[in-house]
Amino acid sequence: ALGLVKFLGDVAVFANPVLLRALLDFMDARTDPAWHGYIYATVLAVNTILNALLRTHYDYQIQLVGMRVRSAVVLALHRHILTLPAVTQQQYSSGQILNYMAADAQRVVDAVPGFNEFWSLPVQIGIALYLLHRQVQGAFLAGVGIC
Repeated sequence: ALGLVKFLGDVAVFANPVLLRALLDFMDARTDPAWHGYIYATVLAVNTILNALLRTHYDYQIQLVGMRVRSAVVLALHRHILTLPAVTQQQYSSGQILNYMAADAQRVVDAVPGFNEFWSLPVQIGIALYLLHRQVQGAFLAGVGIC
């Protein structure tokens, strides 16, 4: 479900330029009824609000998942430490052990937002290239080749 929210947020980001282009084309043509312009402007505003809500919800849910993962990692490390022999536990102070646990848990938590980025970034790049192609046709390939 969180991947769907991420996808919808990405689509909403790319819908704004498309809607703005439709609004500008409407203003240039002046052949359509005026209510079409109101619809374009309203959909553009609603899409912006929807995008903000989706992004905020996604970020909030990712933070929740990160906290749950952190709790699970810390719990697993505590359980593992409790099963270590006393000789092994005496090699490190309790402060060192807690520091290692916190660092390891933070590394895992830092990886959580990246899970959806594995599929999301290629989709975003593809959509951006498609929209750029719609605007400048084949000239976008020069920019892609330079990068």
